[in-house]
Amino acid sequence: MCSLNEFQESSQRFLRADNYITILILLIVEVIDRLWWRALMQDEKAKAS
Repeated sequence: MCSLNEFQESSQRFLRADNYITILILLIVEVIDRLWWRALMQDEKAKAS
């Protein structure tokens, strides 16, 4: 088993490498979530009227 220090170093290196990918994924998820929520709200309004 590797020491905690080694694990932290490798995880930091991993985070630096994948930071922009993670941000991109979060952005995509955020956009999809908002679009889905907006579509849901329009659907609810259509049902209500």
